[in-house]
Amino acid sequence: MNEVEAKATEWSLIRQSHRTSDIVFFSISLILGALFGYLIAIRINWAVGLPFAMFCIAIMYFMWRSPEAPTKVA
Repeated sequence: MNEVEAKATEWSLIRQSHRTSDIVFFSISLILGALFGYLIAIRINWAVGLPFAMFCIAIMYFMWRSPEAPTKVA
């Protein structure tokens, strides 16, 4: 595998080296994001709820998938 393929694999939605955890995190974020979007949609409008759901899914999945260690402030 060359360098370009390695970078593409690392940035794919489901990484082969972390397949099980990525699927679990994606499923949880999909369920919670859809729930949040649905709640916004029935309260306000579907035009607001659908983008909100997509945004929630993306943010939760990528934050859960690759958490950063807290940096020590000097």
